[in-house]
Amino acid sequence: MTAEGKPDGRFFILKHQAKKLAEEVVQTHLGYKGKELKSFMDKKFDDTWSHYDVNDEGTMEAMWASPFMRALCKSVKDIDLQ
Repeated sequence: MTAEGKPDGRFFILKHQAKKLAEEVVQTHLGYKGKELKSFMDKKFDDTWSHYDVNDEGTMEAMWASPFMRALCKSVKDIDLQ
């Protein structure tokens, strides 16, 4: 936001939003559901998030969402989110 409270053209994704998005991507592209999904997310999400949220702000620029999802899934499968 600008000082006047107007949008400044920068878009961010919050950690809880990224986690919901990641769950959908992992289900769709890796086919994980239920316990397998939970186990994967428990093992991979926080470490991958920390790599992208280097200042521990709880946000990342939206433009990094696609590279984030590819990095999250890379250990299992290279995915194309173009």
